[in-house]
Amino acid sequence: MRRLVLILALFALQACTGESNLPNPTGKGTIRAINGIEGSPNIAFLIEERQVESVPFKSATAAQRFDDFEYNFNFQVVVLGEAEARRVATITQKIDPDRDYTFVLTGNLFAPTVTVWEADERSFDDAATVFDVRFAHVAESLGTVDVY
Repeated sequence: MRRLVLILALFALQACTGESNLPNPTGKGTIRAINGIEGSPNIAFLIEERQVESVPFKSATAAQRFDDFEYNFNFQVVVLGEAEARRVATITQKIDPDRDYTFVLTGNLFAPTVTVWEADERSFDDAATVFDVRFAHVAESLGTVDVY
């Protein structure tokens, strides 16, 4: 019996030492989400099935960096009276190194439009005296915005 356990343990060890079939990342990109659905409850922003952050209306999640793979980004809400969170949107997006992706939800809560804004990541050194500002206005019911 001990010999059988030893042989099985050796087979298991051999199986764990082989080369991985998973791809190797070549860099990281930045992701975030904006909730532009007026009157909506907080919307959970998930990468695959892992929650990144929950975002209220007129807000954005913090930027987070992920490996340069293709992911399913999911959005779900908790509806009063329902036992489980309801998935309201899923979008598949390839993350490229040194790129910045903003997922913007607009329209109807139960049939939202997901728009992806994509830009180069900006990097600043410690002595930089400039900054990068982005303005977004996605809620049609709020009217126009003047920026000075």
